[in-house]
Amino acid sequence: MNDQNFDVIIVGGSGAGLSAAMVLGRSRRKTLVIDNGRPCNAVARASHNFLTHDGDSPASIRQQALKKIRVYPEVKIHFGTAIKTLKTETGFVVQTEAGDEFTAQKLVFANGLTDELPDIKGFKACWGITALHCPYCHGYEFINQPTGLILDGSDFLNTASIIHNLSLNFVVMTNGIKPLSPKQLQTLERNKIEIIYEPIAEIQHRNGFVQGVLFADGTSREFNVLYAHTNRLYHSALAESLGFELGNSGYIIRNSDMKTNVPGVYACGEVSGAARSVAVAVAGGNIAGSTVNNDLCREAFLGL
Repeated sequence: MNDQNFDVIIVGGSGAGLSAAMVLGRSRRKTLVIDNGRPCNAVARASHNFLTHDGDSPASIRQQALKKIRVYPEVKIHFGTAIKTLKTETGFVVQTEAGDEFTAQKLVFANGLTDELPDIKGFKACWGITALHCPYCHGYEFINQPTGLILDGSDFLNTASIIHNLSLNFVVMTNGIKPLSPKQLQTLERNKIEIIYEPIAEIQHRNGFVQGVLFADGTSREFNVLYAHTNRLYHSALAESLGFELGNSGYIIRNSDMKTNVPGVYACGEVSGAARSVAVAVAGGNIAGSTVNNDLCREAFLGL
């Protein structure tokens, strides 16, 4: 095989992709990871709930992973952006923005998603620092501190219940959206959670650390942390030409073995709709790598 031809190409080199690459490297599979170096958790200062890495930054975890993976010479890392995938008689072709072209028998998508942030002044500067998406990932660091949940019209009671367990100093802000349902109102009232209906004008902060929220009527409220739902843009467009089955919000549908509906193609991590957690991504990548190698072994052994 030449330097452009691999057993497996992995698109995406964050937790899921690098985890799959490690399994494949240890299985003596010539593997290429194509990564553009822009993971969705790049803004986060720390990652949590990942055993042995609790509190490490995503960048640090990635660097440690790359160091470990480079032990396996079968795995190559190509820094670039994959822009096109094609099915051939023997496998797949992946083309990059720079004009490189690589081929492989199997293809793994692990290229994540992008967050479309709320259009609120100051929110972007705080994103991943004190404006957060997940109380499991970061909530412990803000126990009992002034906490706000910004609503966007979607169901929020489950998220509110998790936040309420971390801080009783908790306010729900509707940001001027449609009225809450009777069930939502009843639940918030029963748990003595304050509701602010006024639209938000600005998130007041200092270097990304929330100081408070300024409302459209000129009033303000102090907060140390805010939670908000983001619109998730899954990086599945690259896979559409292969005939993938996608979920309603655009993620790639796969089974428990990370197989998609396209033979020879697998998906893991956030692009497959997995929970937004480094630990979950790494677990999914491990399963994907094992499944790919199992399939390659079986096909060669049985002459399929």
